[in-house]
Amino acid sequence: MSEFPVFISYAHIDDKPLPPDVDGWISKFHGALETRLCQVAGRDLKVWRDNRLAGNVFIWDTIEKRLGEGGILVSILTPRYVQSSSCLREIQEYAELFKKKRGSLRVRDRSPIFKVVKTPCEPAHLPAELSEVLDYPFYQLKPNGVARELTIDLSPDDRFRYFDRLYDLAHDIHVMMNLLSDEGGKAAPAKGTVYLAETSYDVAAQRDEVRRDLQQRGYEVLPACPIPWSTPDFRQAVRADLARCTLSVHLIGGCAGIVPEGEEESIVALQNGLAMEESAARFFPRLLWLPEGLEAKQKRHQDFIDRLLTGLSDAPGLELLRTPLEELKTVLQDKLNAKPPAPPSPRAERARVYLICHESDVDAVGTVRDALDQQGCDVDLPLFEGSEAERSEYHKELLRMNDAVVVYYGAASEAWLRFKLLDLRKAPGYREPAQPSLVQAVYVAPPETPQKLQMKSHEPRLIQSCEPFLADLASRRV
Repeated sequence: MSEFPVFISYAHIDDKPLPPDVDGWISKFHGALETRLCQVAGRDLKVWRDNRLAGNVFIWDTIEKRLGEGGILVSILTPRYVQSSSCLREIQEYAELFKKKRGSLRVRDRSPIFKVVKTPCEPAHLPAELSEVLDYPFYQLKPNGVARELTIDLSPDDRFRYFDRLYDLAHDIHVMMNLLSDEGGKAAPAKGTVYLAETSYDVAAQRDEVRRDLQQRGYEVLPACPIPWSTPDFRQAVRADLARCTLSVHLIGGCAGIVPEGEEESIVALQNGLAMEESAARFFPRLLWLPEGLEAKQKRHQDFIDRLLTGLSDAPGLELLRTPLEELKTVLQDKLNAKPPAPPSPRAERARVYLICHESDVDAVGTVRDALDQQGCDVDLPLFEGSEAERSEYHKELLRMNDAVVVYYGAASEAWLRFKLLDLRKAPGYREPAQPSLVQAVYVAPPETPQKLQMKSHEPRLIQSCEPFLADLASRRV
């Protein structure tokens, strides 16, 4: 590994200190990044930059010498940087040297160039090499739209955000260093791939936290490149990423987010819609998270949220959480790690019935279970142990593989029943197209309540004994 595996490219004017008797922003960033990289790697590493005041001295002899040993470029993006011919030449020559050495400016879909945004610039002014990599924003937008750079010298909030971004950058640089090293080809493959939808600015920090958690656990997170903000490129890029993933995660804030050129809806709504398309083509779990106490800032965005809440029953594989962020991360990990118990193998000569009941009705449901068994049915009950993700996956698998389902409505609440009926509406999305539809019924059991007396339903039908249900099941199995 190179003595100087990381190079900082910057405009020298951006390191002029304010006030003049302290270190400049670049100098402090350099020291902090080098320290964090050493901590992440567990060994001494050096980050190199040309710290002479004359900004017209090229360092390409050093870069070319180190490039074959795994050089990585960190560009500090500012308005001065994109106007500087020497800075732009540094990027272009670095890219040419890298491609000459390795054949491409990508290593396993990652770029060896890291774009640290000290002060945001117009996208049209960016060189191609920087327009294709993700930002590491070291600034905070004020309500009036003015960007204020994050530093380690001001408020505790500033320091927290600054080091959050620094830790992300150091982690990702270390991953790239391993890929570029001699051992890079032996690096462990990602555990899986997750689509983490782009968000509005008000939940960007929570998205960064989820992304960081996933990456540190060994998962690949997409998008890995900036999404093009025009149609149809936007839709094509999102669809391509979704096709590579096993699930998607959508953080819904109070703001609608950017509206891509040529579109009428925001990126938040568009990505959700494209993920719905993916779930129509295959079973594709989606996690939607809304902060507790969320209030939409625009009526259109509130309408979008309302559509999400009312459309849950028609969305197989969708789970919506209105919880603290830590619970979202726990549910997400449960889904990624879940290995649900394998349901019993079906036997062709006997019908299979999934008897759904609340845990409080496990003893009471025995009579119905015995009656079904005596009439030649194999009966499966829900899973009451294990994690929430394991129970959920087992529940979906039973809806997929069984011939019929009976919801036992006894001591459970009306809300519990309504959620189970919503699950039955999602069941067709879990089953193969050639499978017959589920025979469904609600077994209305004691105690008698006003809600039960007012119940009316044709599908699923209401029963108080097994005979009507068994007759219906027999007729559909002929």
